[in-house]
Amino acid sequence: MAYKKIVNVLVLIAATAMIAACDIHTSDNGDLDGFWQMQRLERLNNCSQDINPTPMYWSFECDMMEVRPNDKTQRGVFFRFDHSRDSLKIHTPLRDKRSQGDIPITDAKELYEYGIFHLSENFVVEQLSSETMVLSSDSIRAYFRKY
Repeated sequence: MAYKKIVNVLVLIAATAMIAACDIHTSDNGDLDGFWQMQRLERLNNCSQDINPTPMYWSFECDMMEVRPNDKTQRGVFFRFDHSRDSLKIHTPLRDKRSQGDIPITDAKELYEYGIFHLSENFVVEQLSSETMVLSSDSIRAYFRKY
């Protein structure tokens, strides 16, 4: 009987320690958080780059964003982001090279295939709900659906 009590107490202590050791990540990004599928990408008047990106998925959590092509064989790009009600700034891009570590991107040309033309890009959040998102920059307007 005493053995069961000791085991129960040890299990309780271990569970409490595990919960206390975990970092609890919370986000106040509202509807932005989650997985978004790019439906359409428009080139705006002052965009001199050709836009023909493959279908993209953008995902947001806490202060990290990932842009990933639909092609599962290609790795994506990570960005840090800052979001407020009507603006989204992405910056500090990193190439996803898990076995080698994430590698900082220093040439914006590496981002063109993702429909992103600057190492730091400012978007206007034209629409954001739990189902749809429209973002525009000086170069593009992108339409997304929550996936």
